[in-house]
Amino acid sequence: MVYCAAFGCNNKAEKGSGISFFTFPKDVNLRKQWAHYCRRKEFIPTSGHRLCSMHFSSNCFMQDPQFLAQIGLQETFKKRLKPNSVPDIPLLTEDELSSDVLNRAKVRGAYSKRQKAEVCSRHFVDGRPTRDNPYPTVFEPLLSRDMLTTIEREQSTETTETQDESKHLRMLQFKNPGKFMEDFDPERSAREMRKMNRRIYRENIKKNQVYDENGIFLENSQDLCDCLDLNCHGCHFPCPKCGSQKCGAECRCGRKWIYEHVEVEGANLILKWPQAENSSKW
Repeated sequence: MVYCAAFGCNNKAEKGSGISFFTFPKDVNLRKQWAHYCRRKEFIPTSGHRLCSMHFSSNCFMQDPQFLAQIGLQETFKKRLKPNSVPDIPLLTEDELSSDVLNRAKVRGAYSKRQKAEVCSRHFVDGRPTRDNPYPTVFEPLLSRDMLTTIEREQSTETTETQDESKHLRMLQFKNPGKFMEDFDPERSAREMRKMNRRIYRENIKKNQVYDENGIFLENSQDLCDCLDLNCHGCHFPCPKCGSQKCGAECRCGRKWIYEHVEVEGANLILKWPQAENSSKW
């Protein structure tokens, strides 16, 4: 945690406070002036000591802090000191510090309760409920950030409790299913679901197939070699899956694509799929 090194200053680095902290300058003369301003006996500043922005006037900054506050950038914009800036806001003396501590009045519980009641009463137009007006008109609530955080926490807790209650109700419903769940069998239901998924999978596969399970072209029931020669009885190595010599790079059994044309090396010959011109599908 970073604290201010000035005498009597209790400022510390906190997010959103709008207070910046500056390291002591490297210039020897300027460093001595900063150390003398801190008003500490035998004080030797190190790299860990800081002075807060509350000890510098607006003329010491490169940007005017009042202007930054007007445009709403005081908490997010980093303040920068001008070169050779020296803290010029005088520190409080020991007597002033002691009197300031003594004059701080302790807030009693009754006073804080009255303050809270006054704040609550501001939300009502017509004051407290009466016989004629049991429900007073309410202003739109002006909630602080802490109050909003508390309300959000309470709402999240209520949501969690509601979810837990619904979960317990589902568990009780499963333990006491009633008459409509007497014939329910979880294992049978899962088994039927697996059967249905397999049937749908097989149907989808068959829809996209071009060849049947034996490697026959489905459109014309022709057993054509992948070299696209109508008179070829098989010019490839035996297929490791079905053993046919008419299968090229991939087995034709259940295949979803065809060869549109085949180029014969050294002969400048291109064999096309026989039904490519007549069939709009291919």
